[in-house]
Amino acid sequence: MIRFCIALTDTGRFEQIFHYFPPVLGHSYFPNDRDFGTMKRMIRKHNRICTPDEYEELCAQSSNNFHITKLLTSDIKYFDGWWKEYYTKKTISQRMLREECAKRSKIQVCSHPI
Repeated sequence: MIRFCIALTDTGRFEQIFHYFPPVLGHSYFPNDRDFGTMKRMIRKHNRICTPDEYEELCAQSSNNFHITKLLTSDIKYFDGWWKEYYTKKTISQRMLREECAKRSKIQVCSHPI
């Protein structure tokens, strides 16, 4: 996901992308939380739900505001191959390309106690 967002900015499609993480689960008050709560109450009323079609039906019946679209296999995009056009598997910084850095230089660790 992060690589995809970086590619969108690197190719000039967007200047910036802001990715907001939701707060702690169960403690957000977004409008969609109320919608999912409505669906959850409807689903709890039924003992057994055997097929995805039954879930779809229950969600549609829980409110008139819902528009349910069934996800098909053809709707899922393949994201594994796209990035090779823009990025290499092993990243090298621009500084390392400009300067001659030893490939096998050892990492030095300070031995002084903190």
